[in-house]
Amino acid sequence: MAEPALHQSAPPPRIGISAGEPAGIGPDLLIQLAAQPRDAVLVAYGDPVLLRERARLLGHSLRVIEVAEPGAAAPHAPGTLAVIPVPLQVPARPGHPDIRNARPMLQAIEQADGDASRGQSGESRQPGPGEMRVIGAVHAVDRQAAIGLRAVVVGVSVRKGRVSLL
Repeated sequence: MAEPALHQSAPPPRIGISAGEPAGIGPDLLIQLAAQPRDAVLVAYGDPVLLRERARLLGHSLRVIEVAEPGAAAPHAPGTLAVIPVPLQVPARPGHPDIRNARPMLQAIEQADGDASRGQSGESRQPGPGEMRVIGAVHAVDRQAAIGLRAVVVGVSVRKGRVSLL
């Protein structure tokens, strides 16, 4: 009698998140999101220095793990965040946007979108289970660029200290 096949669980989803406007609330929300347990691989696109400094300013303990590509990120652990570095041109000050940081902000979104479009194999296609999905400042990206994404979150809700993706 043949043994039953073992059930293989799908890998956790890989979610790419841009940090958004460096002087805005995006980095703060990303830090709060990283503090919570997630059954996913979270990969942030942004400036690791900004995220460390903002976490310190907000009184959060955040371990930033710089990775070269989404596939190098491990499943999420609360208080950690895998980051693909996209350095800012000038240091960000909360509440004081600086036009010189517009290019890195858009570069982070474009890089996340490109990584999601290529999937694990480097080919342009829709992401499969456990592969990259993009969350971020979709309002800054041409709508047609967002249509090909499998999962796009266009809003974030903060209630009772918890961050929810809408």
